[in-house]
Amino acid sequence: MKKRDQATTAIRAKRRKLTLKQRCSLLSGQSKWSSQGIPEQEIYPFVMSDGPHGLRREKEDGSSYPATCFPPEVTLSCSWDPKMVYRVAAAIAEEAVAQGVDVILGPGLNIKRSPLCGRNFEYFSEEPLLSGTLGKAYIEGAKSRCVETCVKHFFANNQESNRMTIDVRLSEKAAREIYIRPFEIAIRGADPGMVMAAYNQINGTYATEHRHALTTLLRDQWHYRGVTVSDWSAVQNRESSVRAGLDLEMPDSDGVNDEKVYRAVRRLALPEGCVNRSVERLIAFGERCEANRQARRELTLSSTAAHHQLARRAAAESIVLLENKHQLLPLVPEKLPRDHRLLVVGALAETPRLQGGGSSQVNANWIETPWDSLKAVYADVQLDYAEGYALSAVSDNEQQALSARALKKAAQADTVLLFVGLPESAESESWDRSDMNLPVDQLKLMDQLTAAHHRVVVIVQNGGAVLLGHAACADAVLEAWLGGEACGPALCDVLSGKVIPSGKLTETIPKRLEDTPAYLNFPGDGREVDYGEGIYAGYRFYDAKHLAVQYPFGYGLSYAEFEYTGFSLKEDAGDALIFEVKLKNHSDFAAKETIQIYVGMPDSAVSRPPKVLAAYQKVDVPAGAVKHVTIAVPKDRLAYFDTGSHQWRIESGTYCFYCGASSRNLKFKRSAVIDMGHAEPVITANSTVQEVLRTERGQALFQQAVDFYYKLTGFELDMHDDFIVHSVMATPLAKVPMLSGGMLTDRMLRRVIRYINHDVRHLGIGFLAAREVNGPKVVETLIRARTTYSKNQAAPYSVDTPIDLLLASPEHRAVLASLLGPKGETILSHAAVRALAKTHLTLRQLQAITPLHLFKKSALEQINTKLKAIHL
Repeated sequence: MKKRDQATTAIRAKRRKLTLKQRCSLLSGQSKWSSQGIPEQEIYPFVMSDGPHGLRREKEDGSSYPATCFPPEVTLSCSWDPKMVYRVAAAIAEEAVAQGVDVILGPGLNIKRSPLCGRNFEYFSEEPLLSGTLGKAYIEGAKSRCVETCVKHFFANNQESNRMTIDVRLSEKAAREIYIRPFEIAIRGADPGMVMAAYNQINGTYATEHRHALTTLLRDQWHYRGVTVSDWSAVQNRESSVRAGLDLEMPDSDGVNDEKVYRAVRRLALPEGCVNRSVERLIAFGERCEANRQARRELTLSSTAAHHQLARRAAAESIVLLENKHQLLPLVPEKLPRDHRLLVVGALAETPRLQGGGSSQVNANWIETPWDSLKAVYADVQLDYAEGYALSAVSDNEQQALSARALKKAAQADTVLLFVGLPESAESESWDRSDMNLPVDQLKLMDQLTAAHHRVVVIVQNGGAVLLGHAACADAVLEAWLGGEACGPALCDVLSGKVIPSGKLTETIPKRLEDTPAYLNFPGDGREVDYGEGIYAGYRFYDAKHLAVQYPFGYGLSYAEFEYTGFSLKEDAGDALIFEVKLKNHSDFAAKETIQIYVGMPDSAVSRPPKVLAAYQKVDVPAGAVKHVTIAVPKDRLAYFDTGSHQWRIESGTYCFYCGASSRNLKFKRSAVIDMGHAEPVITANSTVQEVLRTERGQALFQQAVDFYYKLTGFELDMHDDFIVHSVMATPLAKVPMLSGGMLTDRMLRRVIRYINHDVRHLGIGFLAAREVNGPKVVETLIRARTTYSKNQAAPYSVDTPIDLLLASPEHRAVLASLLGPKGETILSHAAVRALAKTHLTLRQLQAITPLHLFKKSALEQINTKLKAIHL
């Protein structure tokens, strides 16, 4: 802490040496890819470059330097392997070191809300926990090579349609549990150097101006100390964004926005402290990058060839085997006869999809296509190729000719490898898809081949999920996604059995687009988009609706045969539950399997999905072995976000834990009772009586009110009465003052709420008095007051005169007001006092039923003397 304080003092000293003009100039970029620096003041600039699946270091002419094109996040995530993500990020960081880059713009942590999002290839998953943990691994991997990262796009940037203006309407609960959660896990867990604010609006406020996100969450709650930066050209109002906590605008604005900030400070429209805070963070980050540059000198960097092999391994371990009827795969070259006729169909075998389009597009070092790799691996069999379809527009006659040639060759083949997928124009940054279908020509060819041939392997290349109902008819299906520059050899590794497939889906493949959670609310009306599905994103929605899907979240087959033989809770370690899973590999070769643990709480008091991912672990199981795997489930993964208190809460109660191979293949279920103590809701004016009764103090107050009502009236409230259950219990506290006829004021209600929330120790003297009142005595006194009212009217005014008569007399009213202090008249005019007067009580009777420490007899005699003195 002392070291940090010293660093903060030094940075503050640097800032104080700068003029306001200089400070404002630091708040925007120097160029398209670098920040401002002031060398004479030892304020260091830093260089950024696009990622996240490879480095796109841009040249002056707009092209980019060659770099390794790794599998994009859509593919890499299917490895379910944080260690692999770490290694890939470290390799990208090594190339950043070689090209003089300080910050990689990645990883992308946005949730796949809809399969139609054109940029889904750049994101990990529909599951927040998986996205967050893989993002954390990416950040740590880059840091291991002294390179910083910039997580993006914070937050709710889940579509490309109208992305610069769309107003995302979503609840706080959905935001925190789904769309912000991956960022929270990655940022709090790995401390990235930068966080990029998105283009879109969130409930009417642009992400670049969203103080709650940029300051309250990032700084106050998560204690983030890095730099916040805009997406390129995302800033709408620079003054508002500085005030909200956006440190750096990118790219440069030619000084236009710097001048606006300067003038706003000079005219006192923008606090100078906002500028100073951002400047200090930028200075600190510049020093962090400079320290990284010094540390890089000690690094030994891997070769480009090593990175290419890593890209190959990453792609192979991410391929998902969706179908394998009759164990058609693997096609082991050594086991195929030399006269085996293997036909490759599809233009994508020769011209594969490596990556998505847009700002993340990498200039690959070299590309190994599937066709070239197949020719090398299957050189000893009769290998042939047919284009099958065109990737560019052709006439119907030309397409029919391509299909006919493929079908003719297939009739002579023993095995057919059919490559299908989306063209590059179908998915990219800046636009979304309109459907989930593969191109029509490919679907027709697929149907014809699978109908005529019994050994068809379909290989799918795509960056966003597509409907695979047609492909499911094939004997084997491989979801290869976008494989990066080594997609060819990676695919051959899996086809040949050199690599046992272990990929698992990180998003659900539905049967129909109409079944998807956001179908009715994507991409909105051009101005707004309503996240009406709330917390039910991805598999949460399908499970809650009991919808059948084509392939569920977490699904993926293997050439190996695994059996889950045990699942037990070993211990409650306080902040985590420790489970043991027993997994047997019945095959005669080693293979990898991803163990998945889900948790649900059927009797939860709040709305929850049936189950959510709680933990996962990828393990390597030797041939014929039983592996005992210990997996910890941190208890904070059981929490839900409480919008009343605006904080995470863990319910006490019985939780169900499920273990298996996918979200819909869970062999084991175990229950555990979690006691977190009694977590009371935070009460507000909008809280209902029912919610108040969930608190200890609320229950006590309500019982006192019920008891007092019984003492006064002799009637007992029936708490099972339908009217009370359905109407009174649903009444918000804000309505109580009105319903009480003014007896309970708004100010008194605020005190009650603070008392229930434990913000104050007691309700105050008036409430204490009410609690100590003797009910029967009050009733008896009220009856006596009514019967003696006419006699008291005739008597001289004194403490034995009814209060309503004293208040009606200006002279006597003035006496009472003076005794109550400066606000005496206000108090006497209050509705509660007017209601009291209608009881015809005298001051003597009032004193008799009031606790002595609140209204003493000596005070009564003083009042009596002053009242009588008026007539003397």
